[in-house]
Amino acid sequence: MSGPATYEHRQFAWAIVGAMIAALLVLAVTSVFAGSQRRDEIMLIALVLVVTGAVFSSMTVRVADGELRWWLGNVRAFGKRIRVGEITSAEPTKTNLFEGWGIHLTIWHGWVWNVSGFNAVEITLGSGARYAIGTDEPQALVAAIEQARRSTA
Repeated sequence: MSGPATYEHRQFAWAIVGAMIAALLVLAVTSVFAGSQRRDEIMLIALVLVVTGAVFSSMTVRVADGELRWWLGNVRAFGKRIRVGEITSAEPTKTNLFEGWGIHLTIWHGWVWNVSGFNAVEITLGSGARYAIGTDEPQALVAAIEQARRSTA
């Protein structure tokens, strides 16, 4: 495991979880009126929704051991890890409704990773790659990244 984090924050995705619960309720009502074959299909759709909801229910961002790391849900496999020495800039930014939530490539911010809200920190790497990391604490995350960059320089 890694050493103590200089920064770690988990953001909960209220809107995504609420939408998933609403969709599951619609599926539950639909299954009451569906035939047995349709119920199996509805159960498969519900399973996909539950797994997707679990993965996108939160995002954790961590700065520790000279790395910036973020992941979705409780599965660190759904995330990214970057050495702070590769980061050339970290600045608060805003995403927009058009960009939505999730993991996707945009023309404005490069890769966007977010689960809630529109606040983010855009980091640029020496390679030119850009990431917008969603957070409801953009100033604190920028400060932690800058502190980690200074301590590894």
